[in-house]
Amino acid sequence: MEQTSEDKTNDNLSTPLPHDFYTLHQLIIDRKSKFSKRLVQIADFLLSTPSYTIAFGKITEIAQAAEVQPSALVRFAKNLGYSGFSELQSIYRDHASRFWPDYSERIDNINHQDLSNEVANQKKLLNNFIESSHQSLNILEHNINYKHLDKMVDMLADAETICLIGTERVYSIVMYMTYIFRRAGIKCEYADDAGGLARNQIELLGKKDAILTISYTPYASKTLDLVFFAKELGIPIAAITDSSFSPLVHKANIWLEITEANYSGFRSLTATFAVVSMLAIAINTKRKK
Repeated sequence: MEQTSEDKTNDNLSTPLPHDFYTLHQLIIDRKSKFSKRLVQIADFLLSTPSYTIAFGKITEIAQAAEVQPSALVRFAKNLGYSGFSELQSIYRDHASRFWPDYSERIDNINHQDLSNEVANQKKLLNNFIESSHQSLNILEHNINYKHLDKMVDMLADAETICLIGTERVYSIVMYMTYIFRRAGIKCEYADDAGGLARNQIELLGKKDAILTISYTPYASKTLDLVFFAKELGIPIAAITDSSFSPLVHKANIWLEITEANYSGFRSLTATFAVVSMLAIAINTKRKK
């Protein structure tokens, strides 16, 4: 007797489901030959798409990127045995949060390269970081969305106070923004969470103020928490991030996508520094008109 779709799903539920990224991918590969044409299309998309793209996208956006209906993603997840697409997506989200190796591992990766000539190696090391910065600037030059950039300048120029949010990897950028904005005569403050008061600081902002936040994969949880809180309060938000699937995109009034190149896991911040420097001058100029 031929099994129904429901019977097949029940069979899937009888075996332990993977809850880590690599085992999930192996499961998809193993099951792929039994999928319908539409489910194969989804499988190919999930296997070939960066994990953070799946991790932080809305189901409608992921479906659009995969060229299927959202219901097909739900059907795919249930075919594997999950309760729905959200459960499957949580595996991607967990993996994306661990996407980048820690600094000791990155340094070890570099040290495993040829060290036979110390001077030559130092030159090569520096040249690799320089090339990474060049790549970041080249990507920025050819991919920046100038319409979004103009709108961001307009929104921030109209703000009475700009509250800067960014932690971990982008902390140095936010500190530089605090410096250059103030030097340009732009009233700003950094939500540094001193004494655990960042939320209180944001609560004191009004609708005539604005948030400027930066966060890149794997997206610092503290940054997301503060941005989501600001969104609930109705404070205008401008975001700089690295993907249209970033969780910041859904909360921002206007956002910019900046892709930074990397060398052995060390990602350049050159393009970001260029953009925030430009913002300080552009906002100052806009306010004088």
